[in-house]
Amino acid sequence: MPGFDRIAPFYDLLATVFSFNTIWRSQSHFIPGLKKNSSVLILGGGTGKILEELDRQDVVGSCVYVELSAKMMERTKKRWSGERRVVFIHGSVENIPNERFDIIITPYVLDCFDENELDKVMNALRDHHSPSGQWLLTDFAKDNLITRTLYFFFRITGSLKVKRLPEFEKQFTRLGYKVEREKYFFFRQLVARVYSRQ
Repeated sequence: MPGFDRIAPFYDLLATVFSFNTIWRSQSHFIPGLKKNSSVLILGGGTGKILEELDRQDVVGSCVYVELSAKMMERTKKRWSGERRVVFIHGSVENIPNERFDIIITPYVLDCFDENELDKVMNALRDHHSPSGQWLLTDFAKDNLITRTLYFFFRITGSLKVKRLPEFEKQFTRLGYKVEREKYFFFRQLVARVYSRQ
């Protein structure tokens, strides 16, 4: 994931052009329905656009923002002008503080892990999640030619080593989560889901 430094300057443009802005629409769609004034953990927040939207919708009481790409983190800090308490952490899941969060958000980040890595990452995130909390997932909905082409692009830019989309839903089920809300975007290639713990 450190390879995302190379594409950080044009990441938002790339995402907008590729999906006709539906990547952003999928990330923001369920934000108005999240619990207000919550403690929020964002893993892999990219350039910080989602943080601004959470602030606009009064979802954030406090936030820990974890991003592995130093360049993405720089862009996030530059655009952040909110007054809510945000702790910026340059790192990954192992750098999350020892606390529980009302809301976990993983915007197009779980696809960056292979099945073995995903198992460890999601176990760790579950341990940081409040029993009554919500988990907002936005990601690719299916493993197909489109996702494999994107994986090829990110491999040649040095951003990722993953070759195919892991099975998120299987992991959520294993960890005892259920889908509260779900919506597909971009010809059902992208999905947004809000999960709760059963």
